[in-house]
Amino acid sequence: MVTNRRPIAGSGHKRDVARLFSATSGDHQRQALFLHHGEQLVKWAGIQPGDRVLDVAAGTGASLLPAARIAGPQGRLVGVDIAPGMVHRLSTIIAAEGLTNATVQVADAESLPFPESSFDALLCGFALFFFTDLATALAEFRRVLGPGGRLAVATFTQAGSRSIDRTWSVLGQYATVPPPPNPAMRFDDPTPLREVLEALEEQVVLMRLLGESDDQSSVTVRIGAENDVLGLRRTSVVAAGYGSADRPLAKLGVVGPTRMDYPTAMGAVRAVARYTGQILAES
Repeated sequence: MVTNRRPIAGSGHKRDVARLFSATSGDHQRQALFLHHGEQLVKWAGIQPGDRVLDVAAGTGASLLPAARIAGPQGRLVGVDIAPGMVHRLSTIIAAEGLTNATVQVADAESLPFPESSFDALLCGFALFFFTDLATALAEFRRVLGPGGRLAVATFTQAGSRSIDRTWSVLGQYATVPPPPNPAMRFDDPTPLREVLEALEEQVVLMRLLGESDDQSSVTVRIGAENDVLGLRRTSVVAAGYGSADRPLAKLGVVGPTRMDYPTAMGAVRAVARYTGQILAES
């Protein structure tokens, strides 16, 4: 069942990816690579009967279909893909297999249309390197996963990355294809991905702790790639505004490693900002 066919707005890169995979949607269901790793993702995620599962970049269902069979009638499976052609193809397959616990819709991984803690498990096969803003996509993954939620992803090895680059090169002679991904975003070595996910977990905990506040002394935290300045993308910035209640003046903060002692840094920055504001108010 297709629950949403609205087009993806955004960059030309996203439109190119959507167009390419819509055009090739008829081939994916027969690809042994996707079928094998789709089954593996379901095993790695430990899908159980009754689970609520989200499959991001669901394609033609290499992960969603086996997950739906295991989750059973009490489970809930949702597939999302940026390519309308893939969504239409998977919807047809779901109907043909009589799966009443699965739906599919067009959606962007960087803006998932689901409330917090909607799912018990999230699957994502061979898609991380297509995301234009990986940090935002991973934060969305974390947001929609409930407490104790499981994330299973598949990506190419270094040899596989070289192979897919050659494939894109050939396809590029006949169609518009995505540019080669940033090498840092390939995650063909598991260590960087593990570090990103660990930093993301810290970030989510901090953001929930801080919440939204209009108080001038409230603290903001930017970790790694969240920083707009290229030279700060391997650091964390903890900052707070200062000034009188009706006339904010500026912000002050500290720059440190992504593994800094956040509670101490946040407390220190907040205290100094308040003290600076008090001095200015008295002068």
